[in-house]
Amino acid sequence: TPPPTEASIMADMLESEHKVPRGSMLLEHEAQTTEQNAINVGQLLRAVDPVEEIEGGGEALQQAGGAGMRPMKERWGPVVVITSDWHVPRARLLFTEAFRGAELNLRFVAAPCYAMRSDTRRTYEVLEAHKCMSL
Repeated sequence: TPPPTEASIMADMLESEHKVPRGSMLLEHEAQTTEQNAINVGQLLRAVDPVEEIEGGGEALQQAGGAGMRPMKERWGPVVVITSDWHVPRARLLFTEAFRGAELNLRFVAAPCYAMRSDTRRTYEVLEAHKCMSL
């Protein structure tokens, strides 16, 4: 059995600790980088149309055939990107680029990162900001 992905671990936490229904989440399990994650999520959102489940009353993700599909801004409410607090600037840059022209309401939530000391985290933020500006 393969180990769980970051997405499935975070989904478990959102479901158990914050009562976010699993059916309202769209998870991307393949990416190894933030850039690839942004691209993959863009492809998923373009290919999927959420429809209300008749039984159970929750959100279901249903594959749509492309032709006649509603515009993305009509199919999706806010798209929330959750990442570590020091990673938000890079994620914002890459996801905004991946969704250019999609007219989506992208939101970024900073999850605290307690594993790094504050001086190390600040150094990393400066380095990441520099890398983002160099892209």
